[in-house]
Amino acid sequence: MASFDPKYDLLLPLQGRIRPRRIHLSQFHPSTSTGSVLGYLGIPFAQPPIETRRWQVPQGPLPTWSKTRQSKWQSDPYQDFAAMEGMYRGRKGAKTTIPRSEDCLYLNVWVPESRDAENVAPRPVLVWIYGGAFSVGNCSRPLYDGARLAHESGCIIVSLTYRIGIMGFLGSRAMAREAAGDWPLLTLDSFQNKPAGSNLDVGAGNWGLWDLVSGLLWVQSSIEAFGGNRDNVTVFGESAGSVAIHYLLLSPLTPEAVFHKAVLESGVAATLLPRTTHAVQAAYDMIVRSLCPYHLQGDEAAQLEYLRTRVSADDMAACLRPLVGKRPRSEYTPTLADNRRLPLAREDLNGEKFAVTDQWGPVWDGAFVDEQFVARAFSSLPPKSELNNGGGGIVVGMCADEGTMFNFLIASNQSLAAHQERFHPELASDLGRLYGFDAKESAAAIKMTGREKAMRDQQAFYTCATYTGDAQFTAPILDYMAAQNGEGAGAERVDVYGYLLAHRPSSGMLEALTVVPEMTEEWAAFHTLDIPFVFGLTGAAEDVHTLVSDMAFYGVDPEEDDHRGESTQIPIANTFKRIGMTDEERDLSLYVMRTWTALARLGTEDGSKKLQLPDNQHWLPLGTKANSNTSVDSIHLLTMGGAPQAPTEAPTTAPGRAIRISQTELGQHAFSQQRPVSDASLQDRVNFWLYQPITGTAVSKGDQEKAAPRVCRYLQNYYGFLDTPPRFLPWS
Repeated sequence: MASFDPKYDLLLPLQGRIRPRRIHLSQFHPSTSTGSVLGYLGIPFAQPPIETRRWQVPQGPLPTWSKTRQSKWQSDPYQDFAAMEGMYRGRKGAKTTIPRSEDCLYLNVWVPESRDAENVAPRPVLVWIYGGAFSVGNCSRPLYDGARLAHESGCIIVSLTYRIGIMGFLGSRAMAREAAGDWPLLTLDSFQNKPAGSNLDVGAGNWGLWDLVSGLLWVQSSIEAFGGNRDNVTVFGESAGSVAIHYLLLSPLTPEAVFHKAVLESGVAATLLPRTTHAVQAAYDMIVRSLCPYHLQGDEAAQLEYLRTRVSADDMAACLRPLVGKRPRSEYTPTLADNRRLPLAREDLNGEKFAVTDQWGPVWDGAFVDEQFVARAFSSLPPKSELNNGGGGIVVGMCADEGTMFNFLIASNQSLAAHQERFHPELASDLGRLYGFDAKESAAAIKMTGREKAMRDQQAFYTCATYTGDAQFTAPILDYMAAQNGEGAGAERVDVYGYLLAHRPSSGMLEALTVVPEMTEEWAAFHTLDIPFVFGLTGAAEDVHTLVSDMAFYGVDPEEDDHRGESTQIPIANTFKRIGMTDEERDLSLYVMRTWTALARLGTEDGSKKLQLPDNQHWLPLGTKANSNTSVDSIHLLTMGGAPQAPTEAPTTAPGRAIRISQTELGQHAFSQQRPVSDASLQDRVNFWLYQPITGTAVSKGDQEKAAPRVCRYLQNYYGFLDTPPRFLPWS
């Protein structure tokens, strides 16, 4: 056990002492310097959510310890192991040294080291929330290592683990009937005192979102011990992490002032809509039928207790193998006696039965996700007075080719035709008309060979990638930006800033960071590409600390390091083969890190209300140039890179030429000007998914309520309500 040294063994007043690891960082860019960061890893912020605490909100008391706790990676949340590996390179040896476990509620804190630490003002705090479709994800992934961002930003970086998949987003009637538990960690006071009693309706199924609430409350209770400013917390996340942040913004149950600003990278609430209670109950019922003994039949409370205490997570997951469903993502895969046909509408199904899939995400439970949530998800951000969090400013953005990484197996006419077989028939026809590619007609055509076949197969891939990206990301995100664009100015208006990443990564960057660089090169500016730029992960030799999982090699003990002197400094990257980001990509990464930092510092250090970019320009909020025009082409946003959507070729860039960064209206960028797969405009594609119903369906006049979600192809495909707006369904 390392000896006590008050210089490094930090005392968390509510928990105990913890010793960090020191991470030495080489020079990232000619304009930056070397330095070091202290990483406090594996801090528990709730009791392990196991056995009787399985499928409950995070429970207290807050874990404590008597001896100095050593920093190390703790367990990743329970998930499918093969899926959690992902396409990015993992930590060396992580398969055996970082296990999956239900005992996963831990967080990590990275603090920049300063020679004059006593005179440093409280630092802004950036809290990272990972993505992974609410099915996979973890904090230990090299891509999310916070050391570099902490050093370059001067901010404190926190990463939170939250439950995902079956442990994070399964609900049922039986769970909904329960209280919040003996010691719910859902208020700041609960971190010190056991609640006398809680009448809070926590719903059922959104356990992963409640984990984030408790983690953010821990930040409020303890971040000052690290030198952080609890009154200046910015949350940032990507994909499902970004979606989760939007849910936290809109939920009436998120406690007030747990965060003040937010960055939504490639995801808004409409990207992953909440599943209805009927769909979630169907998954739970399948588990009960498969695993609970017969003598418990009819006793829902006893069945729930049995599943919590007697059944392993692996056994439950085995009940829910993936089934072919309707794509893009859908909660609606009906159980039919005759699988050769689809019902005209979900309303046609007797009892609204479902075939169960392993798709996970927030639950429309009427509590955390309230009854009017879906309608609000498609509206502009509420005024400051109606928000509990996020009033300091919101950044929302996307990558140019959001859909390419999701359908990489669709590489032929035949596979695209098979992909569309379980779409509503008219939706498949609508897709063919708008996107200019009839998969069934093409697959049934005379067999092609050689170049013609290769071209048609490539067209099939990019057609599927385009409509998948449009449905889940491009259309919801751009429509959300356009809604903010029409809001205009006002004291109650939250400033929302938009961006587009349209840079196609270099082969060196792909080779260093991804498992299959040849394939990812075809994906262009793909979903998740922004993450390495945000965290400064170059893939070069100086990132070696991000690739290890053994604590003997992740950084060094700071006290031992002081005794060794300079001997533990990492080698300069130039002594190794130079791979990873190009110099121009490092320029872009530094720009992104400094931009996110500018948001984190906004309005707290100099009282400024204008967000100043690294090039000294002010980032104009959406709506600054607003008029009655809320078309997507009128969105004023920050663009990073000038590439159009794939497969349109990007203009060649001379070696050494800077990646273009500018503020412009979207209609002036190649992303909007070029048409990737058909003559349809970007606005046409947004309207197709979010404003027009499937051909042949109609809205009943009695259901056209102002507060109801509009009937459109995206919602029809997801929920299956074809003739009426989707509606909240109580547990039954």
